[in-house]
Parts: sequence; C-alpha cells; structure tokens
Amino acid sequence: MRNSTVFGIVFLVLFIADVLAFVRDGPWQYIFWACNHVSLLIAIAFLRRSSFLFTSVASLLFIPQLLWIVDFFVRLSGTQFLGVTDYLFTPGYPTIWFILTLKHLFLPFVVVWGMKRSGGVHRDGWKGAIVYGLALWLVSFLFG
Repeated sequence: MRNSTVFGIVFLVLFIADVLAFVRDGPWQYIFWACNHVSLLIAIAFLRRSSFLFTSVASLLFIPQLLWIVDFFVRLSGTQFLGVTDYLFTPGYPTIWFILTLKHLFLPFVVVWGMKRSGGVHRDGWKGAIVYGLALWLVSFLFG
C-alpha cells in the first residue's frame, strides 16, 4: 500500500471519528467548523493525489491553523495569546474531543507535505478555496 493511501485512510478515520464524537456528544453543529471536516478533504486529496485539493485546503486554512498552533503552545505556557484554544483547557472538556482536536497541531504541515508530494501548488487551488469557503459559510448559516 502506498503512503498516500495510508494517509488517506488515516484522515478518513479522523473525519469519521469527528462526526461520531459530535453526533454522539453534541453539539452536532461543530462538524461544520472547517477544521472538523477538512480531514475528509485531505483524505480525498491523498487518495486521489490531488494537488488541487491540497492547494485549496492550504489556501483556506494554513494561516488560521498556524495561529491555532501558536495559541495552543502559548496557552500551555500559562499565558494567553488569541484565546482560540481556551476551550481545550476548560474543566470538563471531553477527553475524546481534546484528543481529536490535537489534529490541529499537524494539519498545516501535512497539507504542505501532501501538496509537495502531489506535484506542488496548483494554480487554480485558490478557486477551490473560495468555493469551499462559500459552501462552508452557506451550510453553517443554514444549519449552524
């Protein structure tokens, strides 16, 4: 089995775990957060070896994910930066959600690595990011 197939399966399992955790423990609307279903796009990108999908995901999520990572490590040091990871340190935050949330720590790096392995930056990837972002906004607006 090729590395791309293995990574595709791993990210598909991550996506399914996210869906099951949010449907089981609620609130199910959290599944519409980009970071919770981007695992499906990454899985498809690995399985299809699609530089277009990797570039689209990177275009939309790379900088926000890096900010999340910085905020997480600053929060671990006992201070606060942006506050976007404060929810993780709330008493009673479900352990399974905490574990699943740690995927933020490697998402941007995996996307860049996958993009490199699949042929580099796709020149139309930004168009996919716009369509993905607009679709996500519409679905979040309707169901969130």
